[in-house]
Parts: sequence; structure tokens; C-alpha cells
Amino acid sequence: MRNSQKRIMIKALPDEYAEYTAEFERVGFKTVMSAFKKTHYTRYIPTICLSNIRDCNGVLIADHIWCNYTYDFSQYGELKPGDLFSFKAKPKHYTKGEYCDVDDYKLSQPKNVKLIAADHNIIPLPTSREELVGYSMIKASHYRRWDNGGNEYVQPYIDAYYNWMDSQLAELQLTC
Repeated sequence: MRNSQKRIMIKALPDEYAEYTAEFERVGFKTVMSAFKKTHYTRYIPTICLSNIRDCNGVLIADHIWCNYTYDFSQYGELKPGDLFSFKAKPKHYTKGEYCDVDDYKLSQPKNVKLIAADHNIIPLPTSREELVGYSMIKASHYRRWDNGGNEYVQPYIDAYYNWMDSQLAELQLTC
């Protein structure tokens, strides 16, 4: 699939929920900046990249999509590239780019997420948003070549994840 046509197949899909399969590729995060009256804040949202998205007939409709890393995905624990999911989603048009001048398409609101193939033991992930953001930041740093450099806004998320890991290790030691 050529880069300019990587998600154009989604444009032709009917505007309704349908069943899809996709492979887990990697975890990331996005930054959402908001300004409401005098309050300016930055919010971090964990994301997941799914590749080789196919419809119920096995037709490749997108090379990859990014969606929010919700509980529906994180309940299956730490994922490995190639883990296969099935889910229902709706096609959606959106604009992106610095000036929102690029048209693109995605599958939105994934639901009924099921892990259908994984060849590894499941390692649990945290359930709180702050801890999952920290996990996503650590995992994404490998791909982004990103170092928080002690960023005062980012560090609490990473600390929350490490504190969660410490509590999990303490629980394991108590049970052994």
C-alpha cells in the first residue's frame, strides 16, 4: 500500500460499526493541550498502534492506525508486536497537521476488543490512567528517542508507574 493511500480504503467503508482484525505494533502517547478560560493545561493520553488492519473478509484496509490505549486493550497486559486483536469500530474522517489541513481517515471507538492470538505469558499492566501514561511514556521513549530530561510535568507519570511496579513486586514477595 503506497504511503499516500495507506488509509484511503477506510474512506469507502460504510459509516457503521464493523468487525476488524489488527496486529499490535507498539505503544505511544499523545499530548493534548487545552486552554479553558485562564486555565492552560497539558494532558497526556496513552495510545496504541495497530497494523495490518483487515475487514471481516480479510481485505487489508489500512497499514496502521493509532487509537487510545483504553482498558479494552490494556486488560490483556503487556503486549508484544504481532499479537492479534479483533474489535468493532466505526470509520471516521478527521483532519491533522499543524494547521488541520491534511485529510485522513481512522477507525474510531473500538469496542468488543478481544485478544485472539498471543504466544507469550501475560504480564499485567496498571489500571490507573496516570500509571498507564507513565508506562506508555517509557515504552515510547525507545521509538521517539525521547528523554523527558526531568520534565516536571512528565516525571510524575513515570514515577507513578515505577511506584506501581514496586507495589507489584512487594505483593509478589509477600506471596512467596
